[in-house]
Amino acid sequence: AASPPATTFPFGGKNYLQKVRLYLTTDSSYPRISTLTPDDVSLGSPTLSTFAFVVTGTNIGSSSIRFTQGANTYTASCSGTSTTQNCTVDLSGIATGLAQMTLTSSGKSITIPAGQLLGGINVSP
Repeated sequence: AASPPATTFPFGGKNYLQKVRLYLTTDSSYPRISTLTPDDVSLGSPTLSTFAFVVTGTNIGSSSIRFTQGANTYTASCSGTSTTQNCTVDLSGIATGLAQMTLTSSGKSITIPAGQLLGGINVSP
């Protein structure tokens, strides 16, 4: 486009409107994530030590979910069904910026890249 929106992703000298991470597998039991709600938190939040979030998808029952920011890892406690996990995590000590999310279910892991509009948690001041 002659005047693309402000959020574009450069690749090979061109700006693209979308960035996609494609997973190819023949394993129908591989976990798939549809939503992470909410996907942002403020350092000033009174519930930072008990940040609650919901993950929806497929094949996500009995999941282990963790967020990674630099050398720090924050592991969530979750319960729910194969399509919805209700979780809490202690984010005390997390810094402003992006945190990458990894979900493991039945020994299979999927990592959501830490990037604006891509997934993970955005931590604001």
